[in-house]
Amino acid sequence: MARYDGRANLRQNQPGGMTTEIAREIGRKGGLASAAKRERRKALRAVLEECQRLRPTDAELTAALAETGLPETYQYAMAVAALEKAAHGDVEAMRYVRDTLGEKPTETYNLSMEAKPVQALDLSKYSDAELEQIADGLPEED
Repeated sequence: MARYDGRANLRQNQPGGMTTEIAREIGRKGGLASAAKRERRKALRAVLEECQRLRPTDAELTAALAETGLPETYQYAMAVAALEKAAHGDVEAMRYVRDTLGEKPTETYNLSMEAKPVQALDLSKYSDAELEQIADGLPEED
């Protein structure tokens, strides 16, 4: 049974496929689009950073901040809102506060070879036909 390699339908494998000039042009356009998106994201980040420093227009919010003695800015209002949500049981808010405070737990993995040695398989003694036969006998991956 012939194996499907997943590359048969690629443009460069078809008759009269993609030339290097066409591939270069497509890559150039992708690079320009990526650069433009990065610039838009950078500009939006700058606007949001500046807006954080603005005074909220909601009188109730500014009064609550003034009552706590915190500066009356959106930045502090967002921090108080996250803390209040966390205090009322919002798990995502709890994670946000913890991570923002720099207390995010780190995950460690033991990748040492001593824990479980890996044996190398010497496949050089098998012919291509034998290797295909072995592979065909393996169960399909999900």
